[in-house]
Amino acid sequence: MNNPNPNPNPKYKKLFISLLWIGLIFTSILLYTIWDNNRVILINQAVKINELPDSFEDYKILVLSDLHGKRFGDQQQKLLELIHTIEFDVVYIAGDMQESDISGFDPLLEILAGLPQETPVYYVGGNWGPYESDAITGEVLEAGEILQSYGVLLLTQPVQIDRGEDHIWFVPGFSYSNNQKWLALSESKLNTELAPLDQMYYSQTLDYQSLLLDRISTIPDEDVLIGLMHIPLAKEALDALNDYPPYDLIIAGHFHGGQIRLPLIGAIFVPDKNSRFFGFFPDNRYVSGLYNGKATQQYVSRGLGSTGIIPLLKFRLFNTPEIILITLQKSDK
Repeated sequence: MNNPNPNPNPKYKKLFISLLWIGLIFTSILLYTIWDNNRVILINQAVKINELPDSFEDYKILVLSDLHGKRFGDQQQKLLELIHTIEFDVVYIAGDMQESDISGFDPLLEILAGLPQETPVYYVGGNWGPYESDAITGEVLEAGEILQSYGVLLLTQPVQIDRGEDHIWFVPGFSYSNNQKWLALSESKLNTELAPLDQMYYSQTLDYQSLLLDRISTIPDEDVLIGLMHIPLAKEALDALNDYPPYDLIIAGHFHGGQIRLPLIGAIFVPDKNSRFFGFFPDNRYVSGLYNGKATQQYVSRGLGSTGIIPLLKFRLFNTPEIILITLQKSDK
């Protein structure tokens, strides 16, 4: 009686080995992603500015953005431990710190409670919250009042930052065309009969938009302007600031560095309707890090958390959460 061949079919053996390798690779990526999403790295970035006053040489801005309700350890212990290892002059929180536009923002408050009390903290809201103020009327909202109770400074208008006899400006996102639109609309509405609430709304809008325009228009041309905003300016705007103040540097977030990144390719998608291919496969020079346009330069942080805009993709892939330490330096030019 002949015994059956004890050796498996070579084709099935190769298939088994291939599936085993695929399983090992997938498991390795999964474990790495879980580990990577729960750590934070520090990115150091020097930025040169032509007219930077001498007193602001090596002025350090710590940038935190796009937390989206993420926690790094109990009470943000891991994140705060990293923050306390570095020295900085000011903290800029660049928006989207809330998990969604309706859920609480305790993870952000835990960070605020752990920051050095003597360090100024400036806040600009994003498109997920917490919403600190009305962008049209300038009215401080409930979330803004809570943030202020933690010592946060809401950047609702240009702020002069003094150091000795020198100064620079922190300026929120501002568009001359949008400003003129709201001024014209408010003036038009206020010349008609309005309900009391509408009257109040357009009066506040007129006052606030007029204040913004006046503050920005009276900043001397030689002063340094640091634009603090959540959504980066489009590449075209960075080459010609026709509709914006003469920013010397813009600091933003929003893109998450693409959130999902692939080796040798980089970001595969950003939520930017002005990008080619509707945001897919964007120009990676512009998605994160420092981009030098013809008119100004812009630093975009990859941020800390992730969103679930695409179902089942609420995680970062090959995109370690980061905080940024920007050091201002005077240009050699």
